[in-house]
Amino acid sequence: MSGIFNNGYFQNPALFLQREPPAPPVEPAKPQQQAEGVVPPTGTQHEDVQAAVDATISPDATVDQRNTAYRETQAYVERCASGGDFVRIDDTSMKSIALYTMRNENVPSKYRPEVLEAVDREISPQASTEQRMQAYEQIQQYVDAVGGIGDAGIVAEALPGRTADLLGEAHIPTVKQDAQNDAQGILDVGKRDGEDDYGARRDAFADAVRGESEAYREYLTAAVLERDASAVKSWLTPSGVLGLAADGKIDAATRADITEQIAQAYNDGKLDADSFDGLADIDYGPDQVREYKEITDFLGGSSGPETLELRGALADRIFKTWSESPYPTDLGYHSYNYRQLELAINVAGGDAQHPEVLTDFLRGLPADQLDKVIAIGSQLPQAEPDMMATIFSAVARDDRAQAGDLAAQLARLPGEHSDWFEQGQVARNEALADMLGAHSDAVLDELSEYDDSGARGLGDDTDRKQYEVNGRDLAAVLELTTFNPQIASSHRETARQGVLEYFGEQAKIVNDSLGQTNSPGYEEASGRLVVISAASDVAVDRGFEKLQSDIEAKQEAIAFVVDLALVAVPLPARLEARATGKLETLFANNPLVQEALTGLTGEVIDTATGQLTDAAKQQLYGNLKSDPELAALVERQTVADAFRESGLGGIADERDRAEIRRDANGLSDDISEID
Repeated sequence: MSGIFNNGYFQNPALFLQREPPAPPVEPAKPQQQAEGVVPPTGTQHEDVQAAVDATISPDATVDQRNTAYRETQAYVERCASGGDFVRIDDTSMKSIALYTMRNENVPSKYRPEVLEAVDREISPQASTEQRMQAYEQIQQYVDAVGGIGDAGIVAEALPGRTADLLGEAHIPTVKQDAQNDAQGILDVGKRDGEDDYGARRDAFADAVRGESEAYREYLTAAVLERDASAVKSWLTPSGVLGLAADGKIDAATRADITEQIAQAYNDGKLDADSFDGLADIDYGPDQVREYKEITDFLGGSSGPETLELRGALADRIFKTWSESPYPTDLGYHSYNYRQLELAINVAGGDAQHPEVLTDFLRGLPADQLDKVIAIGSQLPQAEPDMMATIFSAVARDDRAQAGDLAAQLARLPGEHSDWFEQGQVARNEALADMLGAHSDAVLDELSEYDDSGARGLGDDTDRKQYEVNGRDLAAVLELTTFNPQIASSHRETARQGVLEYFGEQAKIVNDSLGQTNSPGYEEASGRLVVISAASDVAVDRGFEKLQSDIEAKQEAIAFVVDLALVAVPLPARLEARATGKLETLFANNPLVQEALTGLTGEVIDTATGQLTDAAKQQLYGNLKSDPELAALVERQTVADAFRESGLGGIADERDRAEIRRDANGLSDDISEID
């Protein structure tokens, strides 16, 4: 090995002082005129100290910063001089001391921070002080020549790599060169007749990278992969890397660097395309299940860009293998290779910080293949984790517009395939609730549209309208999320907040359109309120018995219907009615909401959201237990009616309310009749 295994971030400049014969006496320099407030250094080699600081400090430094640089650099020199065997510090070493001191004191130097960081990362620990200072100067000159750091010059991310190349051309030792020199020594370990000792080679690699800089770890991994393209299939396998981590031979950061370099080598075509295929050719046997976990755990070692790209590439490759399999892939068969499809989904969706990998994978599939993936994923209860939970969760975490489009498509599944979904599928439904909450605008835009064109997806022999299908699909989603007592309260609340915010937005459009003739906004928004109210009615009716058996879920449902009623009324009207003690009178046609509001005291409405305050909800929960009149209203039909009626409170014209009420009543019945 090259002996470079103690690479500190900074080199102590004092270590590079060279012994020289005493310098001949020089005439004292004439004092120069100083800027106001500047305090020149005094003491050992003070003129050299001042010259070194002046040569390296930023021209934009303040007087205080310059004085700090003088003072602290002089103090450093005095500490060196007090050692008893002091020799004069040469000019280059003095500049190094000045720069070292300024960086410690956060005094700006003439070198950009990105330049200093790039050189520190790329220069070898074996470089001399003169070479290090030369490197700073050379890279700063390069940055200035290309137009600085940024879009006009060189981006900061590219500077370290360019620095390594430039230093190499200038014959200044680099970490990259050190790693390349060491790589062959690693590959020579364990060579023998027959099969090499891969364990010994792997351990030698771990010893070489342990405690080293990030740059060295990256370069050494890249170098051994460049020289041995089969390493990932022999001694540096995913299981081998996981083993080194499990045995404590490499830390998490080193594991991440190795994973990222393997991924980059694969993405750049330096590794065989089939390097991971052995781990994808799996069924339900114990060995294959172990290997399945190995590849997902291996990819979990890094969230870097190369690993994310590898996730997508492997998911595509595994899915292609599965879809082109000679074995049956339809649910009517017991196909051995469902694990491949499951692996493709989990590889793409395995990084919680980057859900876009799975979203893009799914959106990139042809429509017929996506339908097949969803059909199988929805009907494989033995999958671990649940495939649909993985998909819903990834889409929920992806805040891009294209994820919203996919969410709107996926949200129809419970209505279209009710036999695929049950309230007891907790992980799946919690993820569905999160997806509804995260993408409520996109989902509800799709499912609440009052579209009176012919129904799609019900076959040709039907006179149903699309708004009925929309209501059916929305009711199914709400039943599994907002009204599902078997999922955690936090997930129910996520879905409900999404619905409430959307509901409030539509109510505002209605209110803002009052007095306008044939307002398109009014027509569309009032239609959406009809669909949401009717779908809520159906959802709570279907799930009422389970709600009744779960006190917490029932209380939340009643608070939800009150909030729906409140957000449909303009906030000024809500606050005015509350101030005059007549809030409940706004809901004369909604007995449950009216009675619920009657018993509340103190701050009832949150002025930021227009919904019940937390304190008011707690009062309401208590009243549900203690108020006989309120408790009597918490029955199936009254609660269902309350949801249907909640969308009407903000509509001023009674004739419009009557028309919408009639439509919502009819739609509730229609939704329940669709097969």
